[in-house]
This record gives sequence, structure tokens and C-alpha cells, in this order.
Amino acid sequence: MLTPKEVNAKLGRLQTKFASRDQRMRDVLSVRQGDLSKVYPSMFSEDYPKPLVANFIDVAARDLAEAMAPLPSFNCSAANMVSDSARKAADTRTRIANFYASLSELQLQMYEGADWYNTYGMMVGLVEMDYDSNNPRIRLLNPWGVYPEMDRFGRTISLTQVINIDSESLAAQYPEFADQILAKNNYQQGSPYVSMIRYHDADQDLIFLPERKNLTLARTPNPIGKCLAKVAIRPSLD
Repeated sequence: MLTPKEVNAKLGRLQTKFASRDQRMRDVLSVRQGDLSKVYPSMFSEDYPKPLVANFIDVAARDLAEAMAPLPSFNCSAANMVSDSARKAADTRTRIANFYASLSELQLQMYEGADWYNTYGMMVGLVEMDYDSNNPRIRLLNPWGVYPEMDRFGRTISLTQVINIDSESLAAQYPEFADQILAKNNYQQGSPYVSMIRYHDADQDLIFLPERKNLTLARTPNPIGKCLAKVAIRPSLD
């Protein structure tokens, strides 16, 4: 298993590798937030004011996401559908698959996931274990600050996510570490925000705070033995 220090070093390499992608994401996010003149300052005139153009782009993006969001039907089949036992087994698998999709509220997530796919060119899904209901849950992650590693077959090897969150909210989520999360240090005097890094691979789920001396908030071995993250990347020239 990688240590927080090793994950932090890997994150630095990934951020360097994806620097141009991150810049494109910042530009697109500025456009979606109505700050189009920040990206294209000489593009506007009195006939086409900035708020009108920015609002049109946002509405068009949301309409496209709503058209893409509906899920397909999930139906499992068997190699031999002649026998009653094979058909019954296929029906059981179909009900299980639909139950997982319903439990994860995947249809509701897809409206935001499709919007992220159109905006950032990437959609990230992660399977997590819900220990309260003892069922797997599928979560779609905001691609902003997500750095996947892929093998040559397009399979995800690891997923590193950087989340900027205010210290008080994070301390409320992890009250056992509240004093360490809220504590001031020599490098950041009383900053209201902190960077939280989440790392997932075939070996572990790791959450830590590099700005708090790599304070580990959670570390869970991955019992499945394979990375449970999937990344859909929109085709592009680069």
C-alpha cells in the first residue's frame, strides 16, 4: 500500500501531466459560471453582451445533459435461455442489477454526470461499500480535481481526487480529528479551507490532509483486490 507521502508525490506528477487539461477545465468552468469575458475578453460587443451569451451556453449545456441522462434498461441474459433454471437465473441477475442502480439513485446522478461529461470531457464513477445496508453504491464524482491512471486497455489503475473544503465542515465530518484539522500550523495560519486528498486503487481507500502533516482521516483495505473506479473520457484530438 502507498503511504500518504508517496500518494502526495504521485499527485504532483499527475498534476504536472494533466496541467493543460486542468487549464481547459478552468476555462470551461469560467464560461459555465458566466465569466466568459475572462476567457475571451475581446469577443463581446453591445449587440452581444456577456450575460446573454454566457446564459445561452449554460442553458444549451443543461439541455444536452438532460437529453443524454436517461439510463438504458438493464437486462441480463444467459448463454442458454432454453431451460427454466437458466431463465430464472438471468431474471435474478437482472433484478440485482436494477436494484443496485436504484439504490445508488443512478438516474438522478446521471443528470449531473452527463453535464460533467459535456463540460469537462470526462465522467468518473466509483463503487463504494455502504456498510449500513451492506450493499455496493455507485457514485459519480465531479471530474474537477480528479486524476486517473489508466493502463493500455483503458482500465483504471488508480484514482486520485483533490477536494478543497472548509475546515469547519471537514471537522464536523471527522469530529475525532477536529483539533488537528482546525489547528494552525507554520505554513497556513488559520486558513478557512484545506485540501483533502482521496486515493483509491486495488489495495486501499485512503483519505488524508497534506496541509496537516499528512493527517490520515480514513484508510481502508480494498477487499475486492481491484480498482473499483471507471472513467469515461470523451474522444478528442489530443
